[in-house]
Amino acid sequence: MDLFEGLHKALGKPEMPVVPPASFFASSEAVADEDLLALWRQDGWARYGHGLFWTVDPRAFSGLSEDWPIVPHEPLVFGRSAFGNLYLLCKDEVLRLDVQWNRLAELGPSTYVFLNSTIKQPRFQKVTLQGELFELVRERLGDLAVDECYGLFPALPLGGNDEDPTSYRRVRMLEYLALLAQAHA
Repeated sequence: MDLFEGLHKALGKPEMPVVPPASFFASSEAVADEDLLALWRQDGWARYGHGLFWTVDPRAFSGLSEDWPIVPHEPLVFGRSAFGNLYLLCKDEVLRLDVQWNRLAELGPSTYVFLNSTIKQPRFQKVTLQGELFELVRERLGDLAVDECYGLFPALPLGGNDEDPTSYRRVRMLEYLALLAQAHA
């Protein structure tokens, strides 16, 4: 039985999986709930839906709350969208950081519910993951590399139009997030 059938039915099987090393699971950095650990063991860190949603190595996002004051202290970043929005696990609660609007949204009580129920809702895919915009931008710019996202130029806090597919570029994600954090400061 597929433990993450909801995710796989909604967005497809994992693409470009990176298998986390055994040392990661034995380290203190793997402070996730059992369901998330099971997903990482099963699928690795991967993209889904041609890059609409990704699961990520949380170590790449350590120190996030230092750059983004609205983020609770020491969140576990477990996912991201094609547009750089981050999905966090904080004290058994799933949150979404909208990096353009500098907003946190509560998405539910567990990663299992989020990955098997919330993510498969058509409204969530259309509105929150911006599925229609993603298809237009992806068609224009191509698939993302593991360390990239579609960045808005100019960024929303600098007067950008987040609904215009021609306003996006492929950018290195971590650098783009650092730039956005400064724009919101």
